[in-house]
Amino acid sequence: MRLREMAVIAATAIRLSQAAVWAQEPQTDAKAKAGELRVEGVAPTDRVYVDDELVGNGGKLARFKNRVPIAAGEYVVSVRDANDQVKCARVVLVPGNGSAVARCGAGENPLEARNRK
Repeated sequence: MRLREMAVIAATAIRLSQAAVWAQEPQTDAKAKAGELRVEGVAPTDRVYVDDELVGNGGKLARFKNRVPIAAGEYVVSVRDANDQVKCARVVLVPGNGSAVARCGAGENPLEARNRK
């Protein structure tokens, strides 16, 4: 058997094994379980964090209408100013196929969020 024929056989075996693995993996509809998070009351220079991970600044979020696609679940959304001071923090429950709104504004409870289905 020549080297080229062995390479073709090996490549075919790899493709077949990958197809078998893919067939065994459960198929999930990721879009059905995804939600949407809206953050309101954020200045362009503020930074938005979700579970202590930076999502972006207010200017960047404004380009996306302050909307962030996110998996369904409970999150802590915090907004920090240019001096890294926490302006507000909200616990938000994002439902699957739904949206949640975290508002950062004066006179609101610091751990309050309004959820929408």
